[in-house]
Amino acid sequence: MGDDALDAPDAARDQAILGATIRALRERAALTQEEFGLRVGMDATYLSQLENGHRGIRWATVMRILRALDLDLTDLAEEYPRHAD
Repeated sequence: MGDDALDAPDAARDQAILGATIRALRERAALTQEEFGLRVGMDATYLSQLENGHRGIRWATVMRILRALDLDLTDLAEEYPRHAD
């Protein structure tokens, strides 16, 4: 099964849920998008697009974000279901 077999609506939904989860973790850390961007080492506009589900996210970027927030995959996994409804 190749990448072409992925269901686009499901992928877009997953992208939006992950973005909302990242936003919630950033807000819990009391960081503005600009502060977050500085910590992650990425442009705040790009991170905003991720949070809003308008961009896909690479695994390496997820890990950079978690390190910048001093979190791990467990924290991400615990927050994720809250945004999946």
